[in-house]
Amino acid sequence: MTYPYAHHAMVRQAKHMIRNGAVRTIRQAHVEYAQEWATSELPDRGKGAIWRQDPEKVGRASTTADIGTHAYHLLHTITGQDSARVRAEFHNCGAPKPMEDTAYVNFRLENGAPGILWVTQAAPGQYCGLRIRVWGDKGGLDWDQERPEVLRYVPLGEQEQIFVRGHGNGILPEAERLIHLPRGHGEAAVDAWANLYAEAGLAIAARRAGYALPAGSVELSGVEDGLKGMLFIDACADSHESGGSWVSMRQ
Repeated sequence: MTYPYAHHAMVRQAKHMIRNGAVRTIRQAHVEYAQEWATSELPDRGKGAIWRQDPEKVGRASTTADIGTHAYHLLHTITGQDSARVRAEFHNCGAPKPMEDTAYVNFRLENGAPGILWVTQAAPGQYCGLRIRVWGDKGGLDWDQERPEVLRYVPLGEQEQIFVRGHGNGILPEAERLIHLPRGHGEAAVDAWANLYAEAGLAIAARRAGYALPAGSVELSGVEDGLKGMLFIDACADSHESGGSWVSMRQ
């Protein structure tokens, strides 16, 4: 399970800032994905809405599987950690429907840091609100996909820093190679998809030609990341079905 914004330059910037010690030790994290389309009756929303609420087609989880996996993948991409265990509650906060349209998930990262993942498709006024905040003992980072060009970084006890997508001015080389236009010329979802396809194309071309790419030249998600997304769904469903108990994510 992947998501194009993992290949947006500012997500890559956040990822490598954390790898370089910008927040030092991660102490807590909050990731959310909020939409509004499932607030109303499902028949008004078309076939896509209906099959997303059909357990015969989607399994044990609806919104958690639909957009929760994207939020989880973003968390993993930026922090470099997976959840060791989760505690989940599924809710129906919109019109009556067969499966959940909202989930609250407490998690513990591999280093023990607590966090919360909140996803909903029944929040009027929310469009495609994927946002992540990560705090460590040295500072915090904040990125919102509805304002994808901007990354906010606040070192502890210092003035906040606003990184704007573009060349130079603190943008790391790992992020800069994903940038195609100068500042002021917006890059968002389509460009993130393009970055994903370009890196996949490089990896395929290198394999076919029989040569090894330089280390770090592509940062693609693999089948193991897709498996982790499925483990996340199952762990959340197990937790909810057991009344909200803590469940380990196991392979």
